[in-house]
Amino acid sequence: MQSNYTSIYLRREFNVGNRGNVTNLLLFAQVDDGFIAWINGVQMVRANVPPADLSSAAVASAQYNEPNNNGAAYVVYQMPGSAAALVDGRIVLAVHAFNQNLTNTSDFSFNAQLYAYIQDPSTVAPRLLTPVPPQG
Repeated sequence: MQSNYTSIYLRREFNVGNRGNVTNLLLFAQVDDGFIAWINGVQMVRANVPPADLSSAAVASAQYNEPNNNGAAYVVYQMPGSAAALVDGRIVLAVHAFNQNLTNTSDFSFNAQLYAYIQDPSTVAPRLLTPVPPQG
């Protein structure tokens, strides 16, 4: 990656059987240096990147803090509105991860886990979902 490119694109697909049972999503991520994450094309999280559309040649805003030079720490990122971005069926988590610069860096990493909170319909009253247009 060094001296060749500053960012990578990642995608992971998964299925949701009943989006009405998902209350929210959290992203537990270790990143060196920045990223943007989307659920089904809806931006959910930005970390250490400027607030604009970014090209594949863009860089993170700054180098990520690495306590005691032991690598970046894991951080829990809230994903407000994530349940509304879900549909029944195929879901796509997409990430654009960035290094801090093209040539003067010794490392790059991105590692993440997506957690879904599922309610038990037998213990929680039904709730009204935001309508989602059908995907073609």
